[in-house]
Amino acid sequence: FDDDGKVYLVYGGGSNVKIKEMNDTVTGFKQGGVDKILYETGIDGLCEGSQAYKINGQYYVINIAWPNSGTRRRMVLCYKSDTLLGKYERKTVLDSAM
Repeated sequence: FDDDGKVYLVYGGGSNVKIKEMNDTVTGFKQGGVDKILYETGIDGLCEGSQAYKINGQYYVINIAWPNSGTRRRMVLCYKSDTLLGKYERKTVLDSAM
């Protein structure tokens, strides 16, 4: 739920995290609304659990990733942008062997 009253779904699977705009009643997707890849994770494996936040005018998206690196690893990635649809920068906040 953004400040302008618009509602979005942020979701991911594999290496892409996507965003779609919901309709006014939040019962489906808005025809002609935002529908795009928000960013590419570069992760070869599963990326899931997208959580989007707006804090002090900055947009953050958190994802859990399970890279296919031959070892059992779990990562938590944080992406930050000045705008909802803008360019996101990435920080790894957890990279743990299981």
